[in-house]
This record gives sequence, C-alpha cells and structure tokens, in this order.
Amino acid sequence: MLSYWTSSFLNRNSRPAILFKPQRKSPSSEIRYWCVTTNLSVVWATLVNQTKAQIDDAPDLATANAEIEALLEKLHDSHTFFVPPRSVASVDYGWNFQVIGNRCYVTRVKAGSDAARQGMKPGDEVLTINGFTAERASGTRLQYALSIIPRPMLHLYTRDLAGKVHKLDVASIVKPFTHTPYAPELERWRETLSYEESMDQLGPEIKDLGPQLLVIKLPAFVRLGGDVDSLIQKARGHDALIVDLRGNTGGREDSVMRYLNDVLPNEAKVADVISREKPHALTVKPNPRDGYTGKLIVLVDSRSASAAEIFARTVQLQGRAKVLGDVSSGNTMQAQHDVFFDQGPLRAVYFVSVTIGDLIMPDGHSLEGVGVTPDEILLPTAADLANGRDPVMAQAAALAGVTLTPEMAGKLFPENAELH
Repeated sequence: MLSYWTSSFLNRNSRPAILFKPQRKSPSSEIRYWCVTTNLSVVWATLVNQTKAQIDDAPDLATANAEIEALLEKLHDSHTFFVPPRSVASVDYGWNFQVIGNRCYVTRVKAGSDAARQGMKPGDEVLTINGFTAERASGTRLQYALSIIPRPMLHLYTRDLAGKVHKLDVASIVKPFTHTPYAPELERWRETLSYEESMDQLGPEIKDLGPQLLVIKLPAFVRLGGDVDSLIQKARGHDALIVDLRGNTGGREDSVMRYLNDVLPNEAKVADVISREKPHALTVKPNPRDGYTGKLIVLVDSRSASAAEIFARTVQLQGRAKVLGDVSSGNTMQAQHDVFFDQGPLRAVYFVSVTIGDLIMPDGHSLEGVGVTPDEILLPTAADLANGRDPVMAQAAALAGVTLTPEMAGKLFPENAELH
C-alpha cells in the first residue's frame, strides 16, 4: 500500500478530496489537453500506465515520487509538477546556489554548516550535484528535486576562485518527524496556501536614494489594488525608479496587472491567453492619478519567473523601461494549484500544479522555455559573489544618474543578498 496515493494521482477515476481551495478543473484532464498541444496525446496513456506499474514496483516512497516527476518532465512544462508529502520535517543543506549565465555558483554558505566546515564559499562554481551537471538547463530541476526529496548527503564537485576543483561530500541537517506526519503536513499546506499573505507581510523593500532615484525590490507579485498604487506613488517626485525583480518567482496575475497599470502611460495588450477556453487578451489601462511616469529600469535574473517575466517583457516591448541582468527563467505558463488529501490508508496530503494556459506576448512569441533577454546582459562574477558586490544594481543606478559602487550596491538589500 506504500504507493496508494501516488497511483491515485495518475488515476483519472480517483477522487481524492481537495483541501482548502475549490477544484476548478480536473488536473488529469488538463494534462491530457496539454498533451495534445505537445504531440504527446498518442503516447500519454501508455506512459501513465508504465509509470503506474513502476510505482507499484517501487521499493520506497522516494522512488515512487521520482517516477511521477520523471513522467511529468516529459511534458517539458514549467508549471505542471507534483509535490509529494514530506518524508521528513525539514532539511537544511547549509548552502544555496544560483544559475548565472549558463553556470552555477554558490551564493550563500550558512555559518556552522558542514558546507562551511568543508570550505565552501560564495563564488565557488558548482560543477555537479550527485552526478548531474549544474547548469542553466538543469538548475531549476535540481533545486526542485532537492526540495521534494531531502538528501542527507550531497556529492559535489566545485571549483574555487583559484580554479582548483574539489570533490566534496556535504552533509545536510535532516529533522525527522517526531510524531505522525499528517498533522504537520496539513499545516505545511495551510502555510503554502497562505503564501500570498506571508509574502505580503514580507512585502517589498524600498531604498530612497534621493530625488534622483527610488529602488523597489519586489519578492513576489501579491499586493493588489490600492496597496500597489500607494507603493508606486512613493516613486513620484523621483527622476527614476528601479524595480528589482531578481529572485521574484511570480505571483498573482491581478497583482502584476495592477503594477503594469501604474507604470504604463497608455492602454496596452499584455498577452493573449491560449487555453481550453476561448482565447482572450489581457490588457491594461494607465492610472494617471497614481501612476509613475519617470524613468523606469527593471532588473531580472535566472530566478525571475512567471509574473515577473510578464512584467519585464511588457515594459520592454512597450519601450517603457530598460531591462538589465540575466536571461530570466522562461517559466510563464498559467497554472492552477490544488492541495489534496487522499483518504486512502496513508491519509496523505499532496500538492499539484497543472498548466491551464499559455501566454502569447504582443510580438507573437511565448516566453515559456525562452525567458526575457535583457536589453543589457550583466552578470556578477564569481569574485563579485565572494565579495558581496552587486554590479547589476550599480549599473542600473548609473543609468539613473546616481553613483553607486558595486560594493555599495551589494549592501542595499543585505538580507536578500545573503539568501541569494
């Protein structure tokens, strides 16, 4: 019975109870629809049956989870994925990494961690993780895999600033459940579904650098209506506004549309939505009362995704802003997110995200799998990471007529810099 709930996810006839949110569309039916658009419809049923058989033969839950993820990867779709119940309470790897350009670098090392004891430092290049090459093509999937299937040990090859390659076996801190996993699992998904509220409490960070420049760092698009207007109003009276979307993984469609309302001078089409429903256009109208009309600069990186990419590409296409940084992630499909409680013997809670639409920008192209290419590609070097410098923000400030050294720029958002 180990794989009862994983099999039920792939079974179109199963009826797991959905928690907290009303189910709008059947995840399995949405997947079948998108299989048609990706020419997988003929083989999808066969692939599902093969995966069910592999799940039934799986020796443990982690292997069963991996079988589902391997199946969904065949869709090559950023917003169709499966997050299984946790097998442990938490895992702390003690270090973070980020794709910059086509390479992968250590961006943070936690003091006292095994990574720190073994000499890992920000700026070290990550060559492989558990045998998988760390690069742009694999970076997002590696981070996803490490998050859903905790590893007590990671086998790494890294290269330091001097060019020396290190083979490391880095231990993580895994905290097991001290009681039945169901209760904390339920709370985990309550937290997931209150993500918008938690991000809203975190909120944007603002740095006022005088009448020439205001900098707003947005961690996610979650604020709505008047909250967005009041934030953008703060930029009034400043010659330039930098919107920092680095690390912004997206958010609400109605939120990003409100931000666009407040920075675009004219009515504009954002995208055409292609889905099972009748195609329709997303359009925005300007907000002359609360909007900002000064110089606009937008920063993105490889982690900027979804709504962040839609914002950046829209202001770029409209000629409203200059975009600086790294090519964004290319994860822009519309999706529905549901949390299920399977009432089988394991009473498992799990999370499903399924694509329900693609967004075609006014230039006739989708950003999915492509991302936003900045007007000026600027990448921090390994030495910049090691020394806490932010050359991208420094260049953006220079475009606004403000002198800001990379060292000074790296101190604007020190807490964010530590987490990146």
